[in-house]
Amino acid sequence: MVFQLIGVLIVAAILALVLMVAVKIVFKQHPDYGDAFKTALVALVAEWLLGMTGMFEPDAGGAVLQIIVSFFIWAVVISMFMAFTIGRSLLVALVFTVLTWIAMILLAILLGTREEVEAGAAPSGHGSMVLVRSEPGLLSQGGGGYTLAPGFGRASWELRAIGAVG
Repeated sequence: MVFQLIGVLIVAAILALVLMVAVKIVFKQHPDYGDAFKTALVALVAEWLLGMTGMFEPDAGGAVLQIIVSFFIWAVVISMFMAFTIGRSLLVALVFTVLTWIAMILLAILLGTREEVEAGAAPSGHGSMVLVRSEPGLLSQGGGGYTLAPGFGRASWELRAIGAVG
């Protein structure tokens, strides 16, 4: 529980910086970091509480609904804590959402795939066997650039032989 709280505070601190950049892009004014941090923290808590209701299914439709609801949560919270009208808050929330997605896509490109290896015993004299769990990254590099990876979010398992076999 303590680690979750620390994680939320760290994410709020990072998102506050992104929010400040969004306000700077839209209105050419420099918002106070404290206001941006409070806004990010309240919006994250609101998203978390709404997510606990089980409203968002883990399929594509639920993800789209979550993005839309999250956008409006951020717009309302920005309006409340940063003293913008709702119209201006919607514009800031739009730029904020675009910046956040750009950052997530860039991180997915940089991080690529992730593999976890679980060691298993192989028959004597045959090296060792490992069970590898692989989760594809969001984007995969193809012939003409980056494309959406098929099966994103679906892990696969593969048994691999390590060492001399035979």
